[in-house]
Amino acid sequence: MTEHAPGRYRMHDLVRCYAAERVLPGPARRAAMARLLDFYLHTAHSGELRLYEHGQPIQLAPPEPGTQPIALADHLAAKAWFDAEYPNLLATLRTAAQQGRHQAVWVLAWSMASYHWRRSRLTEDLAFWRAALMATEAIGEHVLTARRFLGRALTRLGLSEEALEQLTTAAENDDPHERAQAFHTLAWYWERNGDDSAALANAQRALTLFEQLGAKASTAKAYNAVGWYLARLGDFEHARQHCERALELSSEREPEVRYGLYDSLGFIAREAGDYASAREYYQRGLALIREMGNIYEEPNVLVDIGQVSLRSGDADGARRSWLEASRTYAAQSRLNEVE
Repeated sequence: MTEHAPGRYRMHDLVRCYAAERVLPGPARRAAMARLLDFYLHTAHSGELRLYEHGQPIQLAPPEPGTQPIALADHLAAKAWFDAEYPNLLATLRTAAQQGRHQAVWVLAWSMASYHWRRSRLTEDLAFWRAALMATEAIGEHVLTARRFLGRALTRLGLSEEALEQLTTAAENDDPHERAQAFHTLAWYWERNGDDSAALANAQRALTLFEQLGAKASTAKAYNAVGWYLARLGDFEHARQHCERALELSSEREPEVRYGLYDSLGFIAREAGDYASAREYYQRGLALIREMGNIYEEPNVLVDIGQVSLRSGDADGARRSWLEASRTYAAQSRLNEVE
Protein backbone atom coordinates (compact mmCIF):
# COMPACT_ATOMS: atom_id res chain seq x y z
CA MET A 1 0.00 0.00 0.00
CA THR A 2 1.18 3.53 -0.77
CA GLU A 3 0.23 6.57 1.32
CA HIS A 4 -0.17 8.95 -1.64
CA ALA A 5 -1.61 11.72 0.59
CA PRO A 6 -1.63 12.03 4.39
CA GLY A 7 -4.02 9.40 5.71
CA ARG A 8 -5.01 8.15 2.23
CA TYR A 9 -3.77 4.91 0.64
CA ARG A 10 -3.85 3.16 -2.70
CA MET A 11 -2.69 -0.14 -4.20
CA HIS A 12 -0.58 -0.81 -7.25
CA ASP A 13 -2.85 -1.70 -10.19
CA LEU A 14 -1.66 -5.33 -10.31
CA VAL A 15 -2.28 -5.79 -6.59
CA ARG A 16 -5.72 -4.23 -7.01
CA CYS A 17 -6.58 -6.63 -9.85
CA TYR A 18 -5.38 -9.62 -7.84
CA ALA A 19 -7.44 -8.51 -4.82
CA ALA A 20 -10.54 -8.07 -6.98
CA GLU A 21 -10.13 -11.53 -8.48
CA ARG A 22 -9.90 -13.28 -5.10
CA VAL A 23 -13.14 -15.18 -4.60
CA LEU A 24 -14.87 -14.22 -1.38
CA PRO A 25 -17.97 -16.22 -0.42
CA GLY A 26 -21.03 -14.51 -1.89
CA PRO A 27 -22.60 -13.45 1.44
CA ALA A 28 -19.30 -11.93 2.67
CA ARG A 29 -18.81 -9.99 -0.58
CA ARG A 30 -22.39 -8.66 -0.52
CA ALA A 31 -22.08 -7.65 3.15
CA ALA A 32 -18.82 -5.83 2.47
CA MET A 33 -20.34 -3.97 -0.48
CA ALA A 34 -23.37 -3.01 1.62
CA ARG A 35 -21.10 -1.58 4.33
CA LEU A 36 -19.10 0.35 1.75
CA LEU A 37 -22.19 1.86 0.11
CA ASP A 38 -23.72 2.74 3.48
CA PHE A 39 -20.52 4.45 4.58
CA TYR A 40 -20.69 6.78 1.58
CA LEU A 41 -24.47 7.27 1.69
CA HIS A 42 -24.63 8.17 5.38
CA THR A 43 -21.52 10.35 5.35
CA ALA A 44 -22.65 12.19 2.20
CA HIS A 45 -26.09 12.73 3.79
CA SER A 46 -24.36 14.23 6.83
CA GLY A 47 -22.33 16.47 4.51
CA GLU A 48 -25.42 17.73 2.67
CA LEU A 49 -27.00 18.74 5.99
CA ARG A 50 -23.85 20.72 6.84
CA LEU A 51 -23.75 22.47 3.45
CA TYR A 52 -27.49 23.25 3.38
CA GLU A 53 -28.57 23.39 6.99
CA HIS A 54 -32.14 24.58 6.42
CA GLY A 55 -32.94 21.79 3.97
CA GLN A 56 -35.42 19.09 4.86
CA PRO A 57 -33.50 15.84 5.48
CA ILE A 58 -34.65 12.65 3.83
CA GLN A 59 -35.02 9.44 5.76
CA LEU A 60 -32.27 6.82 5.54
CA ALA A 61 -32.44 3.22 6.68
CA PRO A 62 -29.97 2.44 9.49
CA PRO A 63 -26.51 1.55 8.16
CA GLU A 64 -25.43 -2.06 7.92
CA PRO A 65 -23.86 -3.41 11.13
CA GLY A 66 -20.15 -2.64 11.17
CA THR A 67 -20.47 0.50 9.05
CA GLN A 68 -18.77 3.57 10.53
CA PRO A 69 -19.98 6.71 8.71
CA ILE A 70 -18.40 10.05 9.58
CA ALA A 71 -20.47 12.73 11.33
CA LEU A 72 -19.09 15.81 9.56
CA ALA A 73 -18.84 18.73 11.99
CA ASP A 74 -19.51 21.77 9.78
CA HIS A 75 -19.63 23.02 6.19
CA LEU A 76 -15.82 23.27 5.94
CA ALA A 77 -15.39 19.64 7.02
CA ALA A 78 -18.15 18.62 4.60
CA LYS A 79 -16.59 20.44 1.64
CA ALA A 80 -13.16 18.96 2.38
CA TRP A 81 -14.60 15.44 2.61
CA PHE A 82 -16.56 15.77 -0.64
CA ASP A 83 -13.49 17.18 -2.41
CA ALA A 84 -11.29 14.31 -1.22
CA GLU A 85 -13.82 11.52 -1.80
CA TYR A 86 -15.40 12.71 -5.04
CA PRO A 87 -13.92 9.98 -7.33
CA ASN A 88 -15.12 7.37 -4.83
CA LEU A 89 -18.58 8.95 -4.71
CA LEU A 90 -18.79 8.71 -8.50
CA ALA A 91 -17.80 5.04 -8.25
CA THR A 92 -20.42 4.53 -5.54
CA LEU A 93 -23.15 5.87 -7.81
CA ARG A 94 -22.03 3.66 -10.71
CA THR A 95 -21.88 0.59 -8.48
CA ALA A 96 -25.28 1.25 -6.92
CA ALA A 97 -26.86 1.76 -10.36
CA GLN A 98 -25.24 -1.39 -11.77
CA GLN A 99 -26.45 -3.47 -8.84
CA GLY A 100 -29.99 -2.09 -8.95
CA ARG A 101 -29.70 -0.46 -5.51
CA HIS A 102 -32.26 2.17 -6.41
CA GLN A 103 -32.68 3.65 -2.94
CA ALA A 104 -28.93 4.22 -2.73
CA VAL A 105 -28.88 6.03 -6.10
CA TRP A 106 -31.69 8.37 -4.99
CA VAL A 107 -30.09 9.11 -1.61
CA LEU A 108 -26.68 9.78 -3.12
CA ALA A 109 -28.05 12.19 -5.73
CA TRP A 110 -29.95 14.10 -3.04
CA SER A 111 -26.90 14.16 -0.78
CA MET A 112 -24.62 15.57 -3.50
CA ALA A 113 -26.90 18.38 -4.71
CA SER A 114 -25.43 21.29 -2.72
CA TYR A 115 -21.85 20.16 -3.30
CA HIS A 116 -22.38 19.94 -7.06
CA TRP A 117 -23.79 23.48 -7.11
CA ARG A 118 -21.07 24.99 -4.94
CA ARG A 119 -18.25 23.37 -6.90
CA SER A 120 -19.91 24.05 -10.29
CA ARG A 121 -20.06 20.35 -11.22
CA LEU A 122 -23.09 20.91 -13.42
CA THR A 123 -22.75 18.03 -15.89
CA GLU A 124 -22.13 15.58 -13.05
CA ASP A 125 -25.19 16.90 -11.21
CA LEU A 126 -27.29 16.31 -14.32
CA ALA A 127 -25.98 12.74 -14.62
CA PHE A 128 -26.76 12.04 -10.96
CA TRP A 129 -30.33 13.29 -11.33
CA ARG A 130 -30.98 11.36 -14.53
CA ALA A 131 -29.91 8.24 -12.65
CA ALA A 132 -31.98 9.25 -9.62
CA LEU A 133 -35.13 9.75 -11.68
CA MET A 134 -34.85 6.21 -13.05
CA ALA A 135 -34.19 4.93 -9.53
CA THR A 136 -37.21 6.68 -8.00
CA GLU A 137 -39.42 5.42 -10.81
CA ALA A 138 -38.21 1.90 -10.04
CA ILE A 139 -39.01 2.17 -6.31
CA GLY A 140 -42.21 4.19 -6.86
CA GLU A 141 -41.31 7.01 -4.44
CA HIS A 142 -39.87 10.56 -4.64
CA VAL A 143 -40.39 10.68 -8.42
CA LEU A 144 -41.67 14.28 -8.54
CA THR A 145 -38.90 15.45 -6.20
CA ALA A 146 -36.35 13.87 -8.53
CA ARG A 147 -38.04 15.64 -11.46
CA ARG A 148 -37.67 18.97 -9.64
CA PHE A 149 -33.97 18.47 -9.06
CA LEU A 150 -33.52 17.23 -12.62
CA GLY A 151 -35.35 20.30 -13.93
CA ARG A 152 -33.02 22.53 -11.92
CA ALA A 153 -29.94 20.73 -13.26
CA LEU A 154 -31.24 21.07 -16.83
CA THR A 155 -31.96 24.78 -16.31
CA ARG A 156 -28.41 25.42 -15.13
CA LEU A 157 -27.10 23.89 -18.35
CA GLY A 158 -29.55 25.80 -20.56
CA LEU A 159 -31.56 22.72 -21.60
CA SER A 160 -34.76 24.72 -21.33
CA GLU A 161 -37.39 22.63 -23.08
CA GLU A 162 -36.81 19.48 -21.05
CA ALA A 163 -36.32 21.55 -17.89
CA LEU A 164 -39.73 23.17 -18.21
CA GLU A 165 -41.37 19.79 -18.77
CA GLN A 166 -39.76 18.31 -15.65
CA LEU A 167 -40.49 21.34 -13.44
CA THR A 168 -44.11 21.67 -14.57
CA THR A 169 -44.69 18.02 -13.70
CA ALA A 170 -42.89 18.45 -10.35
CA ALA A 171 -45.27 21.30 -9.42
CA GLU A 172 -48.13 18.75 -9.40
CA ASN A 173 -46.73 17.20 -6.21
CA ASP A 174 -49.33 16.55 -3.47
CA ASP A 175 -46.73 17.45 -0.81
CA PRO A 176 -47.19 21.21 -0.25
CA HIS A 177 -43.53 21.75 0.68
CA GLU A 178 -42.35 20.01 -2.47
CA ARG A 179 -44.91 21.91 -4.55
CA ALA A 180 -43.63 25.19 -3.09
CA GLN A 181 -40.04 24.20 -3.92
CA ALA A 182 -41.12 23.42 -7.48
CA PHE A 183 -42.74 26.85 -7.90
CA HIS A 184 -39.60 28.47 -6.46
CA THR A 185 -37.46 26.62 -9.01
CA LEU A 186 -39.90 27.47 -11.83
CA ALA A 187 -39.49 31.15 -10.93
CA TRP A 188 -35.75 30.82 -11.44
CA TYR A 189 -36.35 28.92 -14.70
CA TRP A 190 -38.46 31.78 -16.09
CA GLU A 191 -35.88 34.34 -15.02
CA ARG A 192 -33.19 32.40 -16.89
CA ASN A 193 -35.47 32.33 -19.92
CA GLY A 194 -36.26 36.05 -19.95
CA ASP A 195 -39.78 36.23 -18.49
CA ASP A 196 -39.62 38.11 -15.18
CA SER A 197 -43.41 38.40 -14.95
CA ALA A 198 -43.82 34.60 -15.05
CA ALA A 199 -40.93 34.33 -12.58
CA LEU A 200 -42.68 36.70 -10.16
CA ALA A 201 -45.98 34.81 -10.42
CA ASN A 202 -44.30 31.50 -9.54
CA ALA A 203 -42.25 33.07 -6.73
CA GLN A 204 -45.45 34.47 -5.20
CA ARG A 205 -47.10 31.03 -5.34
CA ALA A 206 -44.08 29.54 -3.57
CA LEU A 207 -44.15 32.28 -0.91
CA THR A 208 -47.84 31.69 -0.16
CA LEU A 209 -47.25 27.96 0.36
CA PHE A 210 -44.12 28.40 2.48
CA GLU A 211 -45.90 30.89 4.74
CA GLN A 212 -48.82 28.48 5.19
CA LEU A 213 -46.36 25.74 6.15
CA GLY A 214 -44.53 27.94 8.65
CA ALA A 215 -41.19 27.04 7.08
CA LYS A 216 -39.14 30.00 8.33
CA ALA A 217 -35.95 29.63 6.30
CA SER A 218 -37.80 28.72 3.11
CA THR A 219 -40.20 31.63 3.67
CA ALA A 220 -37.23 34.00 3.98
CA LYS A 221 -35.83 32.61 0.73
CA ALA A 222 -39.21 33.06 -0.95
CA TYR A 223 -39.61 36.66 0.29
CA ASN A 224 -36.21 37.42 -1.20
CA ALA A 225 -37.18 35.80 -4.50
CA VAL A 226 -40.35 37.89 -4.76
CA GLY A 227 -38.32 40.99 -3.88
CA TRP A 228 -35.75 40.15 -6.53
CA TYR A 229 -38.31 39.77 -9.31
CA LEU A 230 -40.16 42.92 -8.22
CA ALA A 231 -36.85 44.77 -8.49
CA ARG A 232 -36.16 43.34 -11.93
CA LEU A 233 -39.59 44.62 -12.96
CA GLY A 234 -38.83 48.09 -11.59
CA ASP A 235 -40.98 48.06 -8.42
CA PHE A 236 -38.11 48.92 -6.09
CA GLU A 237 -40.14 50.04 -3.05
CA HIS A 238 -42.08 46.79 -2.74
CA ALA A 239 -38.92 44.88 -3.62
CA ARG A 240 -37.06 46.45 -0.70
CA GLN A 241 -39.94 45.69 1.67
CA HIS A 242 -39.87 42.01 0.71
CA CYS A 243 -36.09 41.79 1.07
CA GLU A 244 -36.17 43.48 4.48
CA ARG A 245 -38.81 40.97 5.59
CA ALA A 246 -36.55 38.17 4.37
CA LEU A 247 -33.69 39.66 6.39
CA GLU A 248 -35.86 39.58 9.53
CA LEU A 249 -36.70 35.91 9.01
CA SER A 250 -33.23 34.65 8.10
CA SER A 251 -30.24 33.89 10.31
CA GLU A 252 -26.46 33.85 9.92
CA ARG A 253 -26.66 30.03 9.84
CA GLU A 254 -28.34 30.16 6.42
CA PRO A 255 -25.64 31.41 4.04
CA GLU A 256 -27.59 30.58 0.87
CA VAL A 257 -30.47 32.80 2.04
CA ARG A 258 -28.12 35.58 3.18
CA TYR A 259 -26.15 35.54 -0.07
CA GLY A 260 -29.35 35.87 -2.09
CA LEU A 261 -30.45 38.79 0.09
CA TYR A 262 -27.19 40.67 -0.34
CA ASP A 263 -27.47 40.13 -4.08
CA SER A 264 -31.02 41.52 -4.20
CA LEU A 265 -30.28 44.48 -1.93
CA GLY A 266 -27.14 45.26 -3.93
CA PHE A 267 -29.17 45.31 -7.14
CA ILE A 268 -31.84 47.58 -5.61
CA ALA A 269 -29.21 50.01 -4.29
CA ARG A 270 -27.37 50.02 -7.61
CA GLU A 271 -30.51 50.82 -9.59
CA ALA A 272 -31.29 53.62 -7.11
CA GLY A 273 -27.84 55.13 -7.74
CA ASP A 274 -26.59 54.34 -4.22
CA TYR A 275 -23.33 52.83 -5.41
CA ALA A 276 -21.62 52.81 -2.01
CA SER A 277 -24.38 50.68 -0.47
CA ALA A 278 -24.54 48.47 -3.55
CA ARG A 279 -20.80 47.79 -3.39
CA GLU A 280 -21.04 46.99 0.32
CA TYR A 281 -23.87 44.50 -0.22
CA TYR A 282 -22.06 42.81 -3.10
CA GLN A 283 -18.79 42.62 -1.17
CA ARG A 284 -20.60 41.03 1.77
CA GLY A 285 -22.16 38.55 -0.62
CA LEU A 286 -18.78 37.80 -2.22
CA ALA A 287 -17.16 37.18 1.17
CA LEU A 288 -19.98 34.79 2.09
CA ILE A 289 -19.74 32.98 -1.23
CA ARG A 290 -15.99 32.50 -0.80
CA GLU A 291 -16.47 31.25 2.75
CA MET A 292 -18.99 28.71 1.41
CA GLY A 293 -16.53 27.62 -1.28
CA ASN A 294 -19.21 28.33 -3.89
CA ILE A 295 -17.19 28.78 -7.07
CA TYR A 296 -20.36 28.70 -9.19
CA GLU A 297 -21.76 31.94 -7.77
CA GLU A 298 -18.45 33.76 -7.22
CA PRO A 299 -18.02 35.10 -10.80
CA ASN A 300 -21.68 36.17 -10.89
CA VAL A 301 -21.02 38.51 -7.96
CA LEU A 302 -17.85 39.79 -9.59
CA VAL A 303 -19.88 40.76 -12.66
CA ASP A 304 -22.23 42.77 -10.43
CA ILE A 305 -19.33 44.48 -8.66
CA GLY A 306 -17.98 45.42 -12.08
CA GLN A 307 -21.31 47.03 -12.96
CA VAL A 308 -21.21 49.12 -9.80
CA SER A 309 -17.63 50.17 -10.53
CA LEU A 310 -18.50 51.22 -14.07
CA ARG A 311 -21.56 53.21 -13.05
CA SER A 312 -19.61 55.01 -10.35
CA GLY A 313 -16.91 56.03 -12.84
CA ASP A 314 -14.26 53.41 -11.99
CA ALA A 315 -13.65 51.81 -15.39
CA ASP A 316 -10.37 50.22 -14.27
CA GLY A 317 -12.11 48.57 -11.31
CA ALA A 318 -14.85 47.29 -13.60
CA ARG A 319 -12.27 45.85 -15.97
CA ARG A 320 -10.47 44.04 -13.13
CA SER A 321 -13.69 42.53 -11.79
CA TRP A 322 -14.83 41.36 -15.21
CA LEU A 323 -11.44 39.89 -16.15
CA GLU A 324 -11.45 37.90 -12.90
CA ALA A 325 -15.04 36.78 -13.55
CA SER A 326 -14.16 35.80 -17.12
CA ARG A 327 -11.23 33.66 -15.99
CA THR A 328 -13.40 31.91 -13.40
CA TYR A 329 -16.18 31.26 -15.92
CA ALA A 330 -13.62 29.87 -18.39
CA ALA A 331 -12.21 27.53 -15.73
CA GLN A 332 -15.74 26.16 -15.30
CA SER A 333 -16.34 25.89 -19.07
CA ARG A 334 -19.24 28.34 -18.83
CA LEU A 335 -18.59 29.75 -22.27
CA ASN A 336 -21.82 31.74 -22.63
CA GLU A 337 -20.94 33.64 -19.46
CA VAL A 338 -17.39 34.19 -20.73
CA GLU A 339 -18.80 35.92 -23.83
